Formats: sequence, C-alpha cells, structure tokens
Amino acid sequence: MDVTGENGVKMTTIYFVRHAAPNFHNHDDLTRELTDKGLKDRRCVTEFLWDKGIDVDYQAHIKGL
Repeated sequence: MDVTGENGVKMTTIYFVRHAAPNFHNHDDLTRELTDKGLKDRRCVTEFLWDKGIDVDYQAHIKGL
C-alpha cells in the first residue's frame, strides 16, 4: 500500500507477519497443519489484512527461521 507523506514523498507500508502456531507433532514441513490456536490466529491476521490493498507478498520457506 502506497501512502503519500506530509512532505509529498510516496511511502510504502510493509507488514511483517510471523507464521501461526504449527502442530510440532507433525515433523513434515510440507504437510504440517496448524493448531487450533494457529487457526484462530490465521483468521485474526486475515481479517486485519483483508482491506489493506496489498499489492504483493513475499514468503520465506526456510527451515529454522
């Protein structure tokens, strides 16, 4: 989302989102599901970001981060 600041300079808003709580009993990164808390957190983040006009998203799928 681009916003024009007080001085007329175009600014970009960046949102950093950490992953929701995964089920650590499943050790397969590709099929690991979310816990009940993770599902609830995902809904909250979705609702927050829904109307933000996000143009692009970047994801890091790096084990250990």
